[in-house]
Amino acid sequence: MIVFLSGVSGSGKNTIINYLLSDLEKVKGEKIKDIIYIVSSTTRKMRVEDNEREGKPYHFISKEEFEKGINNDEFFEWNNVHGNYYGVPKESIELAKQKDVLVIKDIDVDGHRTYLEKLKDSDVKTFSIFLTLSPEILSERLKARGEDEESIKLRLSRAEHENKAVKDYDFVVQNTNSKLTSKLIGYKILQEMQSSDSSEKSSEVCQSM
Repeated sequence: MIVFLSGVSGSGKNTIINYLLSDLEKVKGEKIKDIIYIVSSTTRKMRVEDNEREGKPYHFISKEEFEKGINNDEFFEWNNVHGNYYGVPKESIELAKQKDVLVIKDIDVDGHRTYLEKLKDSDVKTFSIFLTLSPEILSERLKARGEDEESIKLRLSRAEHENKAVKDYDFVVQNTNSKLTSKLIGYKILQEMQSSDSSEKSSEVCQSM
């Protein structure tokens, strides 16, 4: 099964992913055979000043290596942004077909639609989660992060666009408490993995307290 995790900017997505991976690791071998967090590949330069390193947040490869992968049809999807390639290996998606293997992909709402369209006729079971926040709480978090007023306005405008996509997700949660939210999401993921029929899914909205 592949889990897609999206959220408005400032909703705590990275924190949730770290908590979630830690929580799910505890049941690995018991309820989950393997956990794979998809890391995209890119040809852009590593930003050492932002504490980037190999595998976080990307696999950094050469243009020649990436283009070889394109020619060999090794990418599930790829694009070229401002002269740099970005893509996700097919192998990562194929692993999601295996029983009791959990694949997690951090993705924006536009990419999420693309993935669902490409996977709709495949054997891959999907479960999509969206993290949201009220404009008031989101604004407070962005201020606490040191964002200026102009940046906050842009992010709130983007969040308004992103929130319109919640209908495309199976589980929507207001992340007011990251630890509780990650445990709730972990429970829902295990519940979905134990369900043999993907048609049993239904959209659900929750709020962590």
